[in-house]
Amino acid sequence: MKNLQEFVEKKNDIKVVLPAIHTTTFSRFLNIKEKGSLIPTPCDRFVGQDLLYFFYGKAAYVTKGKNENTSARDALPVCFILKIDDAVLSKVFPFDSGAYLTNRYSNAFDETFDISLFELTPNFQNINNYISTYFDNINNYLSGKCTSLKNAAISELAYEAFLQLLKTKTAVAYDDRCNSVEIISKVKIILENNVLATIVPSQFLSDKEIMDFLNKIGGSIYTYLASEPHNYENLVGKVRQEADNFVQKYSRW
Repeated sequence: MKNLQEFVEKKNDIKVVLPAIHTTTFSRFLNIKEKGSLIPTPCDRFVGQDLLYFFYGKAAYVTKGKNENTSARDALPVCFILKIDDAVLSKVFPFDSGAYLTNRYSNAFDETFDISLFELTPNFQNINNYISTYFDNINNYLSGKCTSLKNAAISELAYEAFLQLLKTKTAVAYDDRCNSVEIISKVKIILENNVLATIVPSQFLSDKEIMDFLNKIGGSIYTYLASEPHNYENLVGKVRQEADNFVQKYSRW
């Protein structure tokens, strides 16, 4: 079977490069603040590799079992919106690789399909070519609207399954990670001068140490209200909205 990359057309009609977005928890943010960098950590999916994960232009993030009301702050979402270049990219997938490797997309994909079938060439021009091929433009990509009319040969089962995922949303636990480009890096990323924006709980504004750090790394600071008790899933929705607003203003396509 062909690799998905073989079906990507070299259109070169999307010129803007969207930012890379890394969403994390407040507890992990505190560690990031101490280091001043995003540092690759051991991955339990690609065993033996230390990796960093981003989504291209989207804050596609899902909390783990946190759909209850609580006053705990450890999992409050924090979002970094960054500018990075091709040298940082190690692997690129058209969906959340972790979800794929844990069979969350089993409704669409046969378990015999190796994830390497869906790996894309890791550079931003190719990512934009992929978006042109399957979403036509940036707006459709950000809204998850697949516009491709491409059909698969009867023998291209993996490709047919991929199109089914994009078009019919057949995954068992569908969310926007199914059609969001995932960027994986093996490189430590120093935050200072690479941050375009940070999205944080509004409570951060009263903490001098945190604000000193955010001002040092640069970029705009956006906030969301995390009233108590809060629901993590609802807060993630607020972060996504702020990120979407920023990406649209920043990219200006």
